[in-house]
Amino acid sequence: MNETPHDLEQQVENLILAHFSERGGDEPEADQEEGTAEPSIIDIDLYRLEGGAVLLVPGNGTSPLDANAVESEAPMQEDQGAPPAGTATTAQGEAEPQEEAVPEPAPTEQPRGTRHLVPLVSLMLLCMLAAGTVSYLYLLPLTASATVILTPQVRRLQTTATLTIAANPQAGQVQGRELEPVSFTRSKTVPATGEGHVQATQATGVITFSNADATQSYTISAGTSFTIQSVTVVTDQTVTVQAAILPYSFGTAITPAHVIQAGSAGNLSARAISTRCCGSQFLTAINTTPFSGGQDERYYSYAQTSDIQNAANDLLAALSPQATAALAKEARTGEQLVTPLCTPHTTSSLPAGSEGASVTVSVTEQCRSVAYRTASLNQVATAMLAQSANLANYQQAGTVQVTVNGSTYADYTARLNVSLAGLWVYHFTQEQLTQLAHQIAGESQEQARATLERGDGVASGSVHLQRFDFKDQLPTDPQHITIQVFYIVS
Repeated sequence: MNETPHDLEQQVENLILAHFSERGGDEPEADQEEGTAEPSIIDIDLYRLEGGAVLLVPGNGTSPLDANAVESEAPMQEDQGAPPAGTATTAQGEAEPQEEAVPEPAPTEQPRGTRHLVPLVSLMLLCMLAAGTVSYLYLLPLTASATVILTPQVRRLQTTATLTIAANPQAGQVQGRELEPVSFTRSKTVPATGEGHVQATQATGVITFSNADATQSYTISAGTSFTIQSVTVVTDQTVTVQAAILPYSFGTAITPAHVIQAGSAGNLSARAISTRCCGSQFLTAINTTPFSGGQDERYYSYAQTSDIQNAANDLLAALSPQATAALAKEARTGEQLVTPLCTPHTTSSLPAGSEGASVTVSVTEQCRSVAYRTASLNQVATAMLAQSANLANYQQAGTVQVTVNGSTYADYTARLNVSLAGLWVYHFTQEQLTQLAHQIAGESQEQARATLERGDGVASGSVHLQRFDFKDQLPTDPQHITIQVFYIVS
């Protein structure tokens, strides 16, 4: 027969009475009669079992559970046995849920120690806040530092100059010495390329007329001709032959004449013409001297000016390196050779315009030179370039680049035509760097950059700030500012 809720209440009541019996029998009644005793508090532990059953167990005051706990879950049991007291079961052995009897929770009271912790915690938080404020305002700024990188101004200087080389140099002159002259000769035969053409020419001569007639004179007109050896001779002037003075002399007259046919055939020998003429038995014509100048047409070669000059240039092209190499052997360590001054002398087997199939050209070249010391050149070039501009507070970076563009000779003195180029970088003294650190101390990064770039010799500046309070302000103490100078010269 199943237990009813009334049976459960009876079991709870029996448990309570059993509790009082353990504490001394009639003590509850005595307390009620006296009316002055404290009401007793009974500890009851409530457990809910599987299936909805409730278990109430008197507590002994030593339960590890909190004093305010009034119920908890009973642990699951592996073995299914008889249900604990106060639990109803069904005919099948399953626990049947019963109504709970939950006592009112006893009032709790805040522990005394907790009341004293609140002001202590507040004081600690206040101290931490004050310490953080002091650190932010006074301690963190002391750890701030800044690194400043300066790029100094760079001046690029360029100029050209003519430097004199002297054995005993004065200011602005390069030390050098004259080398022993050298001389070389070469010859070359080349064809004559000129092509000449000679036209055929007429031979010319003189004819003498004689008059044996003592009674009269005779006039012979120009153009009077004579045919001798298949050539025709013609007089060029009209002449009058006087009468003879017998027995002393014949009358005579002379006239120039020429051969009509051009060519060498007209070159008549003396007395080739000896004949009576002009229709008179008293007149004779004789060429007492030969005719000459008759020339046949022909083509020929002759030496041109270009033939001689080209051959001379070819010879000089071979002679100049030979002379330079011979002079270079005279140079010493640390010396450079000035371009040699050479004087050529050219001769040819034929003068220009002369007929000939070829011409032989000979060239004799005499060369002299000067060797100069490169260290002296660099020293003079550096000093000259530095004097060309105001370079106060600047220092030379690297070496001056010297380019020799050529050389000249005047009065046997060698001069170098040079181009000079160099770099000078602004030099900051330690005093200037210290002054810059004082000027930018306490400024913002932007202000510091502007201050730096206004400084003498500063091309650009960058500021790198390190501080934990994240303020955009350089340290107020210049000792915490490091200035570094960097420049790149290409």
